Amino acid sequence: MNNYKNKYLKYKNKYLNLKNLQIKQTGGIGETFYLYVLGIVDGIRIIDWHNELLPIIINKIPPYFSDIKIIYYDPFETNEYYNRDTDETFSGEAGKKKFLELFYEATKPIPRVSSVIFNTTYFTRPVINSDLFTKKKYLIIDFAHLFLFSTTRSHYLRWYRDNPVISRKTSELIYLEYSYNVLYFTYFFQPNYLGFYPLTMIYIDFVDISENQVITWIDKLLIKKYTINELHPYLIFKHPINKFTKKTIEKYIELHGNESRHIIESKFNKELCKNMLIIISNHMFREKLEEPQIINILENTFERELLK
Repeated sequence: MNNYKNKYLKYKNKYLNLKNLQIKQTGGIGETFYLYVLGIVDGIRIIDWHNELLPIIINKIPPYFSDIKIIYYDPFETNEYYNRDTDETFSGEAGKKKFLELFYEATKPIPRVSSVIFNTTYFTRPVINSDLFTKKKYLIIDFAHLFLFSTTRSHYLRWYRDNPVISRKTSELIYLEYSYNVLYFTYFFQPNYLGFYPLTMIYIDFVDISENQVITWIDKLLIKKYTINELHPYLIFKHPINKFTKKTIEKYIELHGNESRHIIESKFNKELCKNMLIIISNHMFREKLEEPQIINILENTFERELLK
């Protein structure tokens, strides 16, 4: 326990030193931006989060916010915690402590980030009812899928008693009267379906942050009156990409024979998915498109090169 505490203090001091450096360079700390991350334990590999995703998100926060605080919420609902970085499984309270130890060890000093707090509790009603949502600038990264989204209502949460749960049938829906600044990402470690790689969602224009407002990729779609899956809004990108992928593979096999299937399938890699997502999301954020139009954009942009 003492070893874990010492490591926690070590990495806490890293952020304090960065904060002190900011004060020397800027003459003081400006407005604070709060980044809330829900469900990180089962949502993503620690290394992917710290090395790739978190820096991209931090870079979306404008320099106006010279101080950034990151607050994690994850109740460790399962009794076993699988570390995807080392292929190890940890159990019980000892496993929880081990996971947190590894998490803080992987935490790297990032400019402007002055503190990192990991709460092993639910993101619950008292948190929602606090002054957070009316007095602070913030963004919520929802790996836990606590939020539902609707084209006709504001964002709303699912609750059962005082704890959020997956089942909508046993949940109490709480409608909100103001925007929640929620940034939805699907689980990044889920098996990759041919054509769609969840990790590449981070490369679209997923959030615009200014001094006065936060507009997420979901907000952009709702503004354009898209109908989205309230639990899994990312499907609005995944479905046309997968349909285009299947159609293109079939065309390639017709041209080159079934023995060439592995060649065309290998072309639908993470980099291609990233490029497809960027293209269609940019179009969709500008205007309302139906799914056949989205697939047509993919065909016009990528098909000729893929069928060679």
